[in-house]
Amino acid sequence: MKIDLHNHLRTRGNFEERDFNRLIDIAYRRLGEYGVLGLVNIVGENAWNYEKFFEFEGYERADFGSAFYVPEKNILVIKCQEIPTKQGHLLAVGIEKRKKAEQSRTIED
Repeated sequence: MKIDLHNHLRTRGNFEERDFNRLIDIAYRRLGEYGVLGLVNIVGENAWNYEKFFEFEGYERADFGSAFYVPEKNILVIKCQEIPTKQGHLLAVGIEKRKKAEQSRTIED
């Protein structure tokens, strides 16, 4: 099983509706069957990459709240969030859809 838990995909621009199948296909080519892709929401109030991506038309998917599964490609996409701390960035994995972790926390938090 290959896993990429820290992928921003297209943070320099907005996702477009046509991107869903194309990006799932890229993940499949890179990770193979049963691959796991962590789609990272970036810092910011309007950073909802995972949620936007999930809503796009494309392959059928099963929603698990903090992840979704694309059976046609056997790919699991997990919601992640990069959280800046004084000690460096921390990657939170499996945050519930439409929720965000608080920003600028300490590692102890």
